[in-house]
Amino acid sequence: MERYRINVEVHFASPAELEGIELLKKYPNEVTNVALFRFRYSEHGRRDFHFTEDFDVSPDYVVAEIRDGDTFYCRASFEDGRFVIREENCSPLLEGALKRRITLSACVNGTYLGHEIERGSIVYFLFEASNGTTCVNDTVEVLGRTRGYLLE
Repeated sequence: MERYRINVEVHFASPAELEGIELLKKYPNEVTNVALFRFRYSEHGRRDFHFTEDFDVSPDYVVAEIRDGDTFYCRASFEDGRFVIREENCSPLLEGALKRRITLSACVNGTYLGHEIERGSIVYFLFEASNGTTCVNDTVEVLGRTRGYLLE
């Protein structure tokens, strides 16, 4: 069976303890996998962590769940071949840490009708044929990875 290895660095301002690692397959849609690293702030913990983890599917996102009375979620950035988690890009909800924006900026011979998201993973930018040119600058917020972007 094929394994997917990721390297993860975690840097906190306050000491924390690792409580577990979980792979959320097909979350929040059928094409997204999330590696979730669970931490709790603790005076007995440490500020920096380094992990090498193997998964049976490739994670699209790496997120730290951090508990300190409240829970918040911080999405990792990808830097120099590794995922780096800092206390930034955080949200009180896991879904907030998985949101991203896709922008269509183009001039097209047609009329722009808007966009649709199908099955939570396919973004359609809809056009109708016309003799005029329409310039579009539309941003769509999606949750997780997308399967594709289509112009129709």
